[in-house]
Amino acid sequence: MKITVEQPRLSAALALLGQILDAKAAQPILAHVRVEGMHDQIILTSHSLDRCLSVTIPAEVAGDENACVPLVQLASIVQNSAKGSTVVMEIEPTRAVIKIGRGRYQLPVTPADDFPLMFAPEGEPLEISSGDFLDLMDGASYAMAVDDITRPTLCGVHLYRKGNLIAAMGANGKILAQHNEPMVPGQVFTGDIVIPSASIATLKKF
Repeated sequence: MKITVEQPRLSAALALLGQILDAKAAQPILAHVRVEGMHDQIILTSHSLDRCLSVTIPAEVAGDENACVPLVQLASIVQNSAKGSTVVMEIEPTRAVIKIGRGRYQLPVTPADDFPLMFAPEGEPLEISSGDFLDLMDGASYAMAVDDITRPTLCGVHLYRKGNLIAAMGANGKILAQHNEPMVPGQVFTGDIVIPSASIATLKKF
């Protein structure tokens, strides 16, 4: 598979994916980014078992193979290359050859089959403005538990539908906080989920 992509787009995507990378990955494959080519775009995914992030960016793609490349090393190569340059990445069965300007780099490749699947939550997806989302999280997250290994569901915010409202609730056994936002016309939400504290921190960075 051959990928041609703009350096600023790839650099920004890798920086975002690196935010959920654990310093000490539970499995070696979790230190990688999964690269999936699809016609005129690539899908990059990182996974830490409790968080998963996928970013899609436009690119010229020849072939439709998937592979995993070390995330930190790839991000370092791309981010330290000339700004505004073009990145050409040729992914072979055992290696990835990265060409940027006059630079040539090689990284090992791991089969994509070893990479964990992305989460598939049940229910309709929720489309919500960033302002409403932040209000929901800020209005409830201060009451959630911290590092409660006996009750891990309290280490996050419970997000659910309450009539015509989207409700967020945080609790730690001593404090309970709830914040509601009215649903806007056309908005659909049937989920009943707990967003972990680590995920809340990542989502706020958007």
